[in-house]
Amino acid sequence: MNKILFISSSRADYGLLREVIIKTQKINKETYLMVTGSHLSKEFGETISEIKKDKIQNVIRKKILDNKFQAINISNYIQRAINEASDVLKKLKPSALV
Repeated sequence: MNKILFISSSRADYGLLREVIIKTQKINKETYLMVTGSHLSKEFGETISEIKKDKIQNVIRKKILDNKFQAINISNYIQRAINEASDVLKKLKPSALV
């Protein structure tokens, strides 16, 4: 089977992707979810707990936000997110990215 990679950085996009990820994982065991952003931030509610409750498999965690998030540093956070996603893409080599 082909590898499929989903990327989610917040509860908002995870809510939209949730059912697709769950159904895709049922038919393709090589489905991965890269979580980043507010999912891994205490300041923004650590919404990774929702993903754990859904029993999503093959979760790749990439922390990009500092403990003291500052909107002024948003370009730095975007750069980190791009670099982390790039590293995951190079290593995983998925056939599809969502």
